[in-house]
Amino acid sequence: MYLSENSQISNISTTDCEFGVCVQYSSHSRVFNLTSSSTTIPVYARDSSYLSLLDSTIDGGKYGVLLYTVNDSTVSNTTIQSCEKHGIIAEVHSTNLTLTHNTIHSCPYGIHMDTVSNSFVRHNTVFNDTHSGIYGAYLNNVFIENNTGYENNFTIWTRVSSGIVVRDNIASSCRIYSYQVSFDDHGLFENNTGSEGLLLAFSDSTRITNNTLQGLYGIVAYNTTSSIIQNNSISAKFGVVVTNTTFWSNVKLLNLKMKKIKVKGLKKDLKEQLVLMYELGITRPYFTNKSGAVEPPGFYNLPDHNIVVGNTISGDIGVVVTGVENNVVGNRVDAKMGVVVQSVPESRAFNNSIRDNEISANSGIVIAGLTEERLTNCHIQNNSLDTKLGITVWRNAQTEISNNFIQSTKFGTVVIGDVGTPFAYVVHNRYEGFSGALIFKRHGCELHYNDFGNTSVGVWGITPQKVNAEYNWWGSPKGPSPRASRAVGNVDYKPWLETPP
Repeated sequence: MYLSENSQISNISTTDCEFGVCVQYSSHSRVFNLTSSSTTIPVYARDSSYLSLLDSTIDGGKYGVLLYTVNDSTVSNTTIQSCEKHGIIAEVHSTNLTLTHNTIHSCPYGIHMDTVSNSFVRHNTVFNDTHSGIYGAYLNNVFIENNTGYENNFTIWTRVSSGIVVRDNIASSCRIYSYQVSFDDHGLFENNTGSEGLLLAFSDSTRITNNTLQGLYGIVAYNTTSSIIQNNSISAKFGVVVTNTTFWSNVKLLNLKMKKIKVKGLKKDLKEQLVLMYELGITRPYFTNKSGAVEPPGFYNLPDHNIVVGNTISGDIGVVVTGVENNVVGNRVDAKMGVVVQSVPESRAFNNSIRDNEISANSGIVIAGLTEERLTNCHIQNNSLDTKLGITVWRNAQTEISNNFIQSTKFGTVVIGDVGTPFAYVVHNRYEGFSGALIFKRHGCELHYNDFGNTSVGVWGITPQKVNAEYNWWGSPKGPSPRASRAVGNVDYKPWLETPP
């Protein structure tokens, strides 16, 4: 059935035919109460405008609704199911579309958009779609809001787009994925709820704010630059991961010789860190679709200038960062490991900052220079830590640790090094607990102007050379002593401070 200009049809049925309703080169056509089954393309519109499809039911077919270069049109209150490819497909520079209050299920793609602009996708329910409930590529200024998806591989997938808004959606038992998206001006991910998290890849200038996310991963920002991850509530095994690699599956530090560490329980806590990083390395469900293909492939530029700020995170690892000049600021983390800055194969880390966070964890902050690609110029400042191990610095990590308040049942700072390890500078920190710092096999580590007054042991030095721990407060004007805080091992503690810094 072909519709002409200003036509209207209602209460019709189509079955076992190629086309149900065709609209070409016309405008102001209305179709409502259409019932279609086993029709190849129940609704086909091309080079038309002001089309309305309302209150219809479509069962089966290759595409439910196909909109090809269609403008200023609406699909609303329509149920579409069991299509071979797409429930609704809009493509080839369609603009000003409104897709709202539809129910679409059991299709490879529920809503599929390609080169669509200035459009609204709102209040739809999409489920049991094998790839994506809502998919969009080459979009511009498209609002995807208040949709509900469940039992899809991805509820929302957007790629190679700009200026889009993904807001107030619910994704249950499925993921939200964004690939190569630039969110300019008003663009953002906001107030979404997802039970399997959110993946952002190859994107820039993105704002991910006020989302509630669960799953194995909360947020993965892969090869992402100049983006803000802010005020999200995340409960996931791995909370926020900022990376440029699909991680690594072999943590060589498991073979690190720690026989000289004789402190009770310390090896167990350090191995827990390594095991969690190993699990992070071998677990990559976000990069694997249902067919088993890895997405996205390879690795590219380092992530840089991202900000992770004001989030509430619980799980095994709160935040993982690699790359250049990323900032982890003002987060509240309750996890086995609070924040990890890492260098791994294919990925270096330098000039990253961790500051003003509140962390309750077995291991508060871990700086993991795991490869020959050194981790340099990491700044850890003004954090409040309640931990077993406060801050751990592994091997090839050049680090400044300053102005932190560290409560620890075991060690406030653990620095583990190799021959040729870069410099570590520990200054102006306040420690409470069993011990302030342990330095193991580390060259070039200095500790100055720290308050060790409320520890039993201020500094342990298990090193071939003396640890420079001059100008610290040990809880007494007379320096380290059994009645104050002690210095154990190869430690140079003279001169000391006679009053707290």
